[in-house]
Amino acid sequence: MLPTPESEYGYIMINTSSTLDVDVYQCSEEAFSNYKQECKNMGYTYEVMSEESNEYTAFNQEGYRLELYFYSYSEEISIKLSAPVVFTEMEWTGSEIREMLPVPPTKKVYIERESSTYLSAYLYVDSVEQYMNYVNSCISAGFNKDYYINENYFSGNNAHDDDLTLNYLGNHTAELRLYVRAE
Repeated sequence: MLPTPESEYGYIMINTSSTLDVDVYQCSEEAFSNYKQECKNMGYTYEVMSEESNEYTAFNQEGYRLELYFYSYSEEISIKLSAPVVFTEMEWTGSEIREMLPVPPTKKVYIERESSTYLSAYLYVDSVEQYMNYVNSCISAGFNKDYYINENYFSGNNAHDDDLTLNYLGNHTAELRLYVRAE
């Protein structure tokens, strides 16, 4: 699924069916550039989210997300591979914490974790525009205090200082995190 890095030194932090997170040590900028090109040659060229001299984020045709970072100060390459999110169709209502937010534009959702004070979910979105429309709906619904917004990221609080973060990850996937302040 991924090429083998030039260096044999490193540390595997996570290796599950959904995530691989590896740090490779004793790497040069040239080794990073070569590794990035090998990943492109293996098909990680879809929906490129970032491409700089020291980072690269893109998907392959099957929806796997690859994040590469080069840290020159430590001569280290960080490699993270995430499997595509598996969405299910569900109604958004029926949960007090979910009802704090506008209904998403889709019923395709994956709830990672939910409690009375925390919601972690992934939403299927047809486009960045649909994602931005949902962000604007959240702002209109009251998450307009101390907010920050750009093309792929939103963070804001409501009047109760509950914290909402939305992040467009690519591959039709938006990450949602809601932290509710205990009263």
